[in-house]
Amino acid sequence: MQRRSWLLIPVVLAAAALAACAPPPTPPSDPTTPWFEPGCIDSSIPGIPDFEFSGIANEVGNGIGFEVEGMLSEDGTCTGEPAQPGTIVRAADQAGAIAICDELGITVTNPARLVDFGYSAPVDAWTCLDAPS
Repeated sequence: MQRRSWLLIPVVLAAAALAACAPPPTPPSDPTTPWFEPGCIDSSIPGIPDFEFSGIANEVGNGIGFEVEGMLSEDGTCTGEPAQPGTIVRAADQAGAIAICDELGITVTNPARLVDFGYSAPVDAWTCLDAPS
């Protein structure tokens, strides 16, 4: 019995050494990871419409505005008829947002960062729409 335990020790040590050499798991690249929660997003600035975000970044049409009697919804309820689809991308800066929008087939030269228009959104959330000058 004592002889078997001596054989087991090297096997256990070898397994532990192999586990220590294994690369760490890569972080998820899934765009649905909690970054910007899906749902109705309201702006704190009057005149800026609310929109519903799908929760998936870098996907064409992942944000949609709503219209009530010819006016875009601005009360944070996202009620009415769907109107004005938009695209929200996740990028470190404006150049990155332009590149992602371009990859999605949307030409934009001055993308709007959502926080700059009163939305409670991460600072790296951009829209593939040109910001007003």
